[in-house]
Amino acid sequence: MKKIILLTCLAGALMAESSFYVGFDLGKANNTDKHTTKDISLTNDNSYSDSKIKLGIQADETTDFQFTFSKITYDDGVLRGSTGSKLYEIGLDVIKKFEVTSSLSPFIKLGVGYGKMDTLSSSYGDVHELSTNVGIGLYYKLIEHVYAIAGVDYIYRHWNDISINQTPPATSITEQTRGSAIKPYFGLNYKF
Repeated sequence: MKKIILLTCLAGALMAESSFYVGFDLGKANNTDKHTTKDISLTNDNSYSDSKIKLGIQADETTDFQFTFSKITYDDGVLRGSTGSKLYEIGLDVIKKFEVTSSLSPFIKLGVGYGKMDTLSSSYGDVHELSTNVGIGLYYKLIEHVYAIAGVDYIYRHWNDISINQTPPATSITEQTRGSAIKPYFGLNYKF
């Protein structure tokens, strides 16, 4: 109980001294996936688009924390047997800004995410992934409370292993999938 009271007081103090923002980003990336089984290793390239909604808190003048929800649509299947799959991901980013002028601030970003994808092949069911990202970009103040953002992220994804049933039915193969991408994006934030 003491921990809950302490965390509530800490969160209240942080909120009293902080500014909130909401925003969205749109990005497009070329993705490289590596599929590995006991006997074989394959690499394939595809593209995806990323639509992201953000809820952020400005902890101080130079540091932001943002919670994200992304809908990522792959042009081709990431996993064997799937095409045009959608990944839904939640994430947390820490952003460090460096003010150049009152309107322009470069930033660096570090983040993590967790996602889920329904594959088109019912034998796979849901698959999950963990991601990390690191990025750079620019904030530009357009008008009071409205900021334009442009940036580039490097993203690494680690998917859970998938068992693929083979013929005869008693045999199966375990496939590991890892992915990486460079994603340029742009967006807008509205700061309260």
